[in-house]
Amino acid sequence: NAGRLHLRVHLPDRTLVFDATTTRAVGEPVWFTLTSAAHGFSKYLGRSPLWCYDRWIVGDPSSAKIGYLTESVSTHWGEVVRWEFGTLIAYNEGAGAVVQRMELVALTGNVAAQAQISMAYSDDGETWSAERPILSGGVGERAKRLVWLRCGTIRNWRIMRFRGDSRAHISIARLDAQFEALVY
Repeated sequence: NAGRLHLRVHLPDRTLVFDATTTRAVGEPVWFTLTSAAHGFSKYLGRSPLWCYDRWIVGDPSSAKIGYLTESVSTHWGEVVRWEFGTLIAYNEGAGAVVQRMELVALTGNVAAQAQISMAYSDDGETWSAERPILSGGVGERAKRLVWLRCGTIRNWRIMRFRGDSRAHISIARLDAQFEALVY
């Protein structure tokens, strides 16, 4: 979108982006990270974006390649890359709960092969549960639901992390959760 205002800070192994447009809308600083790695981090290969001819044109800093950003693929120069996002803290006012179900509500059915999406959670922000992968659905599986069942208990608060890669070419609309309150 040409209406975005981003400040990009290029580091050797990733690019940090300050989103001024979203920051203004939500009233607090919004940052995100760009990388061209399938695992870990590596230099982001879509540098120097320029809005021209109704699209973002970018250059690869490691070669002489010129390309453009598109919503039809998620790869970088044909290579698989990962995506990841975390949630805000889910706080249950000090009361415990059983997390019965987590569902990413998404537009699925746009990938040629079954891709995995994983979910993990943390109750302290430093240690994480084991990744729990599910399949994202293949081409035409537009009714595929991305659901994780029996996601443990919350003693006080929790954050969630979701990961996939460019093979799981989905658009996520929201996260639904079903909690069952515990009495301590």
